[in-house]
Amino acid sequence: MKIKLGIIGTGQRGVSYYRTIVNDDLLRELFSVKWIADINKERLKHFSELFNFKGELLLDFEEGMSKVDAVIAATPDYTHVEVFKKIMDYDKHFIAEKPLATTIEDAKKVRDWAKDYDKVVLVAFPLRYTPFYRKVKEIVDLGLLGELVFIRACEVLSYVHGANFARRWHRKRELSGGFLVTKNCHDFDMLHWVTKSLAAFVSAFGGRKFFGVRKDYPRYCHECDRYDCIYRYSICPIWYFLSEDEQKHPEKYGYDRCVFSADMDIVDHAVINIRHRNGVVSQFAVGTTGPREVRRIHILGTEGELIGAFEDGIIEVRRTGTHDVMRINVEAASRGHYGGDQGLLLNFALSIMGKDRPRSTVEDGYWAVVVACKAEESIARGGALLNISEQ
Repeated sequence: MKIKLGIIGTGQRGVSYYRTIVNDDLLRELFSVKWIADINKERLKHFSELFNFKGELLLDFEEGMSKVDAVIAATPDYTHVEVFKKIMDYDKHFIAEKPLATTIEDAKKVRDWAKDYDKVVLVAFPLRYTPFYRKVKEIVDLGLLGELVFIRACEVLSYVHGANFARRWHRKRELSGGFLVTKNCHDFDMLHWVTKSLAAFVSAFGGRKFFGVRKDYPRYCHECDRYDCIYRYSICPIWYFLSEDEQKHPEKYGYDRCVFSADMDIVDHAVINIRHRNGVVSQFAVGTTGPREVRRIHILGTEGELIGAFEDGIIEVRRTGTHDVMRINVEAASRGHYGGDQGLLLNFALSIMGKDRPRSTVEDGYWAVVVACKAEESIARGGALLNISEQ
């Protein structure tokens, strides 16, 4: 029998989950999407027409809770705690979109609520589920690198992707928790997962180098005469799933906000240094102005090293004392976090059926928020070294 599913939110993530389900033969056999909910009536209408969706369209997701076994909560970050609590009150299985919360205090609340909750809660950390990072984890766990010494990882967002964070609600820390919380909490989770050890100490440097630094720029593109700007909304629109009217008239909704206007208070680049509880050290760097999307990972062990290029699906392993290179090509889907969403949804279904367990838990989500929030704090304090082992 199929799992009856509801999806809350028609933003980029909610739509991505729906597309992943309907385009995958196995997931279509496991899930039946009964309704889609959003507070935006026009987006629901556009969703229904675009995907020929035959289920219910709800302005209030609570109206559909009695009709489903499970839900996906893909709402804006600042709504997560309230939405997660309501789902738990209805005693449903659910996927909690990252981040678990925008503050450590709120993440603790969700963590406490989940301790005695007997339904499946899977935190959406898609990197854990991608074929690429699963292969990296497998190589480390097999001991091919010996004992871990350090991990260096980085993500470079394309300028279009970076501009999305500078243009949307994410630009305000009070709504997103900060860039490292909203965007990179799953990178910190990946480091915890690969090292098998939580962070003990964190220090970070970063700031605004490019986006949100021009006081002389107008707030919106339609007020600006810089027609050749590559960040102009008509050239570089947001990635949201939008209604037809929102697409045609972004200025009516404030979507064409200038990415350079100075009311942004999140960082656009950062380098985070972590000492894990088992002694491994790791570093993560992120930037938002690249010509393309890039993820890299470099792991050094006592007996070898691993170098990986996520977007190219290439992993190279070299063993110390030899000249041999093991080159691994990892095939992955081009959409849905390179296969991460597919793996996440499959794990969710099998966990509900009692055939697996969630591979990314509320506890994992909590510690990812702790690292992200403390990294943001360290940046604000000039790179202060913070002990987070007792959070």
